Amino acid sequence: MLVVQNIRKHFGGLTALDGVSFEVSQGTLTAVIGPNGAGKTTLFNIVSGLLPPTAGTITFQGVDVTGWPPHRIARAGLSRTFQNIQLFPTLNALENVIAARCCRTHSNLLEALLFLPRDRLERRRSREIAEELLAWVGIAAHRFLMPRELPYGDQRRLEIARALATEPALLMLDEPTAGMSHLEAQELMGLVGRLKERGIVRPRALAALRLMTRWNVVGCSMGRSAGLAPCRILST
Repeated sequence: MLVVQNIRKHFGGLTALDGVSFEVSQGTLTAVIGPNGAGKTTLFNIVSGLLPPTAGTITFQGVDVTGWPPHRIARAGLSRTFQNIQLFPTLNALENVIAARCCRTHSNLLEALLFLPRDRLERRRSREIAEELLAWVGIAAHRFLMPRELPYGDQRRLEIARALATEPALLMLDEPTAGMSHLEAQELMGLVGRLKERGIVRPRALAALRLMTRWNVVGCSMGRSAGLAPCRILST
């Protein structure tokens, strides 16, 4: 599903990534691990299109997406969350999720300005999906609150709901439990574990979720990939 080959990233004289390569197969979870400063978030930013690589290629579902902008990659079916929460501060929770639907709607500017039937239909459908996702992650009662008014754990839930609104084939979670208490982290991972049961995402969208019986681990050290080794989940 995702093939990362010999990715390099230089910031002036600083080498952040130096020849990182790995694959994510359909139906597997791949965990990228490493110490602070190893380049994990930089790798996520490159795969999701926020940063261009200095060298190397990224292939997603058989298509070379190297250097694509984020909106094209999202439309292709790859979505992500962020280590540092990146919500729209001037939109409420419901609007944050609706905004992510732009990669799945087709109305043009004229249709939106004139409020034509297709635009009305897509707006209604986007709101229905957003409300369903907010209910599923457990924050429907807070859908009209601004992100700053939500507890930290609920902000994380909102970010996952927004990512799922794009109908991803591959979901990348960048340290989704960072900054959470042990209880909050357990609750969030339980939420992620229910994705398959809920059926919100297509079956192939489970490549990056904590659901499968096979894990791949990519170790990153000083911007290099330390290897790709399968292991098994001992308990779920």
